[in-house]
Amino acid sequence: MPREQQHPPQPLDIDPTDWGAFKSKEGFEIAELAYHKAHMSEGNIDNLFKICSGRQVPFSNHNELYAAIDGITARGVPWQSFSIKYRGMYRNNSDVPQPKWMLDTYKIFYHDPWLIVHEMLANPDFKDGINFAPYYVFDKDGICRYQHLISGDWAWEQVVSFPTSLSY
Repeated sequence: MPREQQHPPQPLDIDPTDWGAFKSKEGFEIAELAYHKAHMSEGNIDNLFKICSGRQVPFSNHNELYAAIDGITARGVPWQSFSIKYRGMYRNNSDVPQPKWMLDTYKIFYHDPWLIVHEMLANPDFKDGINFAPYYVFDKDGICRYQHLISGDWAWEQVVSFPTSLSY
């Protein structure tokens, strides 16, 4: 989808019973709790599933849980990737080996953030939950708190800035 496209995204036709890679609402809720909210370690996730053995649990270990999380799709937004490698200077002396991270190549996977936001705006679940007006938030000492995209200088300047030249 080209970025030049200016029309609003069409609402998605979402099946409320489709839990995708999680197979069920319970599977999603377990993943959300263990991985996102509690930040459980692999060992603790495995222990949780051992405690629940004999019950109908959507995962048997952390590998299955992680596979479901990795199976999350972003509708039609493809994965992209690039590789990086440290290319800086390193003063290597014979007594100190070069660190492994400086020698390895790392592959970074991502979704295009612009396309993800486009998909989010097409999701009817967000229609009443997004405030597009910029705002400032101050703490009790009067210091500005920057915590959201719309709560800062950049967003404010995008809305209230005036063109530098006007032609009539």
